This record gives sequence, structure tokens and C-alpha cells, in this order.
Amino acid sequence: MASSSHTALGTTADFDVAAHGESFELVARAAAAAEARAHVRRLLGDWRLGGGDVCDAAQLVISELVTNAVLHASGGRIVCRLALRQPWVRLEVRDQGGAYGVPIRTVAGPEDECGRGLGLVAALSEAWGAEPSGPGFSVWATIRVPRPVRGG
Repeated sequence: MASSSHTALGTTADFDVAAHGESFELVARAAAAAEARAHVRRLLGDWRLGGGDVCDAAQLVISELVTNAVLHASGGRIVCRLALRQPWVRLEVRDQGGAYGVPIRTVAGPEDECGRGLGLVAALSEAWGAEPSGPGFSVWATIRVPRPVRGG
């Protein structure tokens, strides 16, 4: 896991000048993951990335990141951000903190009912990481876009 905002894919600031980008807030509750998936599906459709592997992977990644924020943060609000900067889509979830420290990937046993989320994020993304963000954390993942996006 990368623990800083600097990776081979650039810095957080690089995505601040993305070709497309949008943030949205959610209430930290059970329905937040479904709401986040709907936002991602709409945004990627607007960016002409809907209906394919990138959209499917992005929906699963945002769902896992939001679910972790709901389960492990202290509640309140969750801020989600998507940015497109060729050839990457970056998904980011910021929470308000809680009793848990830096998010880490764990290895779930065959009978465990939890502990697979960040493993799925790692499998679906080119890179992912976590960094402090105010009282909480920002957890992000980047997914490669296989072809140039036109228009939008």
C-alpha cells in the first residue's frame, strides 16, 4: 500500500487539474455505498466511460471504499471525488476519522465475513493508498482507462 500522496501515477495535486472531476458528499449510513455507485455510474457515463470494465471496476472500488468509511469512521459525512486525467480515473473517499488508524489491507481467512474490501480494491486498481486528511483519512485508487476518451 502506498502511504503518501506521491506514486508513480503522480501526486494528489496532479489530479486537481484533471480533465474532468467532481466531488459529492454522502451521509455515512448503510445506503451510502449504493448512492456512491449511482454517482460513479452517472459520472463515468457523462465522461463516455459507462457500461464497460472501467465503470464496473470503479463502481466496485467506490463501494468498498465508502463501505469502509461507513464501518470504520466516526460517522457524519463522507466526501467522494472522481477525477479523470488520462490515462487514469482516480476515486477518492474522505472520512471524518474514527477509532481505527490508517486503513491497511488484510488477508481474510476462508470463513471470515470481513477483510476482503481493500484486497478487491488492490486487485481492480493500478495503485491505491491512504493519507491523513484532517481528522480522518483519504483513501484513493486509480484505474487505468484503456483508450482515450473523446468529447464529454
